[in-house]
Amino acid sequence: MAASSSSAADPRLQKYDVFISFRGETRNGFTSHLYSSLCQKQIKAYIDEVSLEKGDDISRALPKAIEESAISIIIFSGNYASSRWCLDELVHILKRREEEDQIVLPIFYGIDPSHIRKQEGSYAAAFVEHKERYKDKMEKVQEWRQALKEAGGLSGWDSRNKSESVIVKEVVERVRTKLDTIWSINSDNLKGLVGINRRIEKIESLLRDSDIVGICGMGGIGKTTLASAVFKRIYNQFEGSYFAANVREESNKKGLADLANQVFSKLLNEKDMDVSKSEGNVRLRRKKLLLVLDDVDTFEQLKVLVGDRDRFGSGSKIIVTSRDLQVLKNIVDETYVAEALNSDEAQELFCLNAFKRNTLGTEFTEISESVVSKAKGNPLALVVLGSSLYSLSIKDWESALEKINRIGNREIQKVLRISYDGLDAEEQDIFLDIACFFKGEERAFVEGILEHKSIYGITVLINKSLITIEDGKIRMHDLIQEMGRDIVCQSTKKLGERSRLWISEDISYVLNNNKGTDAIEGIYLPRIEEELHLRPDVFEDMCKLRLLQIYPSHELYINGALKYLPNSLRYLFWADYPGKSLPSNFNAQNLVELNMPYSRLEQLWDGVQKLGSLRHIKLWRSRFLTKIPDLSLAPKLELIDLFYCDNLKSLPKLPRNIEKLLLDFSGIEQIPSSSIECLCNLRILSLGDCKSLASLPSNINLKALEELNLRGTSIQELPSTLCKSTRLQTLILPGCSKLKKFPFLSGLCSLTELNLDNRNIREIPDWLGSLTSLVTLSLKSNDFDGIPSSIGNLYKLKFLDISYCRNLRSLPELPLSINILNAVECLSLEMVSTSRSTLTLGRWLDKYDTIYPRYFLFVNCSELGENAINNIFKEFLYRVFCIATTPREVITSKGIKPGVVVCYPRREILKWFNNQYEGYATTIRLPPN
Repeated sequence: MAASSSSAADPRLQKYDVFISFRGETRNGFTSHLYSSLCQKQIKAYIDEVSLEKGDDISRALPKAIEESAISIIIFSGNYASSRWCLDELVHILKRREEEDQIVLPIFYGIDPSHIRKQEGSYAAAFVEHKERYKDKMEKVQEWRQALKEAGGLSGWDSRNKSESVIVKEVVERVRTKLDTIWSINSDNLKGLVGINRRIEKIESLLRDSDIVGICGMGGIGKTTLASAVFKRIYNQFEGSYFAANVREESNKKGLADLANQVFSKLLNEKDMDVSKSEGNVRLRRKKLLLVLDDVDTFEQLKVLVGDRDRFGSGSKIIVTSRDLQVLKNIVDETYVAEALNSDEAQELFCLNAFKRNTLGTEFTEISESVVSKAKGNPLALVVLGSSLYSLSIKDWESALEKINRIGNREIQKVLRISYDGLDAEEQDIFLDIACFFKGEERAFVEGILEHKSIYGITVLINKSLITIEDGKIRMHDLIQEMGRDIVCQSTKKLGERSRLWISEDISYVLNNNKGTDAIEGIYLPRIEEELHLRPDVFEDMCKLRLLQIYPSHELYINGALKYLPNSLRYLFWADYPGKSLPSNFNAQNLVELNMPYSRLEQLWDGVQKLGSLRHIKLWRSRFLTKIPDLSLAPKLELIDLFYCDNLKSLPKLPRNIEKLLLDFSGIEQIPSSSIECLCNLRILSLGDCKSLASLPSNINLKALEELNLRGTSIQELPSTLCKSTRLQTLILPGCSKLKKFPFLSGLCSLTELNLDNRNIREIPDWLGSLTSLVTLSLKSNDFDGIPSSIGNLYKLKFLDISYCRNLRSLPELPLSINILNAVECLSLEMVSTSRSTLTLGRWLDKYDTIYPRYFLFVNCSELGENAINNIFKEFLYRVFCIATTPREVITSKGIKPGVVVCYPRREILKWFNNQYEGYATTIRLPPN
């Protein structure tokens, strides 16, 4: 059985089961029906509106999602070919089909497949435009044509011959069948899981008669692999399921309470669930659930995450993996003790990694048996050892066996050490940096800190099974991390001569006693409980120090101003830094990230430095900071975070590559044109609550801007270039009371969030209805008396806040898409319109949207007339009707409790309620069925 890290789920678990490629015209109809049906069957599907996280670069996120999916579904509609994004997705999908055998399922929605294959009809018209628009990129256009020709010839579903409901049902069943084939335990796609069949049968046998089953065994024995395989095999038999990886590490990072909320939110598919509230436990008991808790190491974790036996309902199953049998004894019904591989299984697994086949050459037979015997049947050791010997000569094998026999007595550790010894010097350095400092960090972050050479080095470590990558983060098995740290400790008994220090007692000894040497390359100092007094020249002998991380502590002092920091530093994280500046002789030319939150810095340094490597500056809550040096010679700088630097009044000239500039709650009074005019890559500009800021430069470059926050500033006028910011998604302007007029925003075609609270706005312009991408609109505490009817065009709008608009007299027809309408304290509100004309036009609420709770709050709207109340309740009844006619499986598919809440001021119940009673409780006889 192949080894798997205890700190991450099995890497064979794809992030998504299905990627759905579609044109927006099908989003609210067929595509949403298909997506909901997939979710209902516990099939994890990627759809951009739901899965794309805020801030993600869509040009990178979509190809990545395709690569992380087992199956791609392409919904070819009439306008599919008019979208460059759709065509690029198609090309990438077919590339994955050719190179990785990805399964592709096409659906021809209202279109003849031959039109796609031959580019006829609407597809011909689309390519007329493409040829004109991309006349300088005709090879791209030809690539799209070829992709359509290929895809049009694939076997799929034609909606002209079948009803939508039948197609959805058939597609979901086909997907389930394909996934069962892919993840079947006997499938070739799980090659490498040698000997897993009989082990899984034992666990499944235990699960049939037990609700909680433990899997126990030493590190590297395959506990996570077993749990992952069982989970993937049975998860779709349950109403909800979740694989909680890395419980030990995550509970240390987040705390058990936060981890529990995360686990149960995922398990029930709810947002921000609070497990301490009784209703959460009620919902757990109502469903048949599957939960895996991987790498548990304390009973307290089980007490919080499993709790009393009656927390979970009938039919629910829990699998717990742990190295500690004693931890499991108090709660599990049965325990499976993971077995080492027998000699035949061990030989097969070793060969799969050493020779990339399950048999070996005759010349390697004898030495292979000797090497395999050293692993003692531990799958992790066999995988790592086999990977390290792949493609090497028999002489190299003999040398490796000799090393195994020379190294200490700890059998598994000495086997793992062979893989480390097979790395070159640079790769060994990268491995030790990860083992000592960077486990769990983003791969991109680590590669940035460790220079470009680490990109190849990290790939080597992956190939040798020393690390894995999950969700972009570097994972390393605990045994391998222990081996790496042991290598550092075994290098010398003298703490000051070790290359890396991460234990607080060791670091305190070295720093207190001036034992630092040029051997030290990295220091990670966590919070300390005892006082630590540093000499001003404490780092003077550490001229090769690359990585310095010091976490906040009130017990750390410097006896005077710090005199020296090594110029070799690439990563400097020092929270609560006590000095007024960095040492005057410090040259930051190698620095990649400067992260010094809560510091007492007044400035970084004098003058201009060449900062050729610097990417990030983070000085948030450095409240004594008054000056930032000239950063014009930092060509790679992408992020500056000066949040709550409230004594900082101005900015220097900035390099053009900056993408994020975060200045919230700072003392910034003015942003000079020279500082910001050339920032052509600026995506996020956040100036919230910079109360002294009265203007922005008129020539500010906003072409790439995605988010602009001017909350609570003294801005009097927005830059004229803002209306041309076609990428802008978020605009935050609450409390900008000095803004002279309502900004003209009609050109913001990508805007999804607009906040204009507390602006004393007296009139809402009609062009508001042109912002058709809006999802969130907040107009709280303004002076307007009406809202233009064009708001009905905002068919994506889900949240509308008009609370405390005390002059508002009437509400026009609102989009049916709204989930939350907050009209609290609209004291003058008299009229509320219905959605009658919207319904007449056929814009009915999609039944798959009814699963989300809806709130219509008219608290203290004391002027509402009888007609307005009736209209409110017509809207209420319509949405109740939608819920009542929605199939139960749709409602339960996301685990969300639907409902409609209306709050309005009245002392009596409306007459048309059939059942009216006085008192604290009543009984209503429901009709049968």
